[in-house]
Amino acid sequence: MGSFSDVTERRALEERLRHQALYDSLTGLPNRVLFLDRLSHALATAERQPGFSYAVLWLDLDNFKDLNDGLGHLMGDKLLVRVADRVRRHLRDTDTAARFGGDEFAVLLEDVADLPSVDQVLQRLLEHLGEPYDIEGHRVVATASIGVVTATNGYERPEDVLRDADVAMYRVKSSGRASYATFSPPGHPDRNGLLDGNGLTGNGAKGTGRKTELYQSRNDADLQPGTARPPRTSSPGP
Repeated sequence: MGSFSDVTERRALEERLRHQALYDSLTGLPNRVLFLDRLSHALATAERQPGFSYAVLWLDLDNFKDLNDGLGHLMGDKLLVRVADRVRRHLRDTDTAARFGGDEFAVLLEDVADLPSVDQVLQRLLEHLGEPYDIEGHRVVATASIGVVTATNGYERPEDVLRDADVAMYRVKSSGRASYATFSPPGHPDRNGLLDGNGLTGNGAKGTGRKTELYQSRNDADLQPGTARPPRTSSPGP
């Protein structure tokens, strides 16, 4: 009887340790380790199956530091939990939302039908993330800036995907926030007006169609999330 109990307890401990290693303790979302594993799998699938496509969204809350400092870290944590819930609510079971730390989130959309379907997800996320949160009687507004990368860029390493999504997200931060931009490497053909061969195009949550361009090669120095350097040249559209 004792032996059976020991085995059960050991398995329960192993499961707890596994969960701690792969999931964020605050939000319950997958963490960086699990997200990178699933993204690596998506890259391998895209390599084997020409019809398979994916998109990665790198999401950062706007002015979170000010909110966190003003309301306190406990309230900031509660806001992050609510943001995670809203992100998760607008994804399919086959998609993955992850928290990388702080107010940085990543989303993997697998087996997407086309670019317009990715656009629809982005519009829903921006709209609902921008709605006020009621946290212990406080009305909190927290918008998000999102950088987007798609499988059409032919990635081989998950680190490259996150790097370019981060570059796109920082371009949004520098041109108005509360919007998104899709990264396209230099020389990439324009696809139905959604991407620019020299950089990115962005669309606001209200469909403003604001366009930005980023001239930066994907072969530049390794850019990790949070360390992207400013674009060499940028030109806001109308």
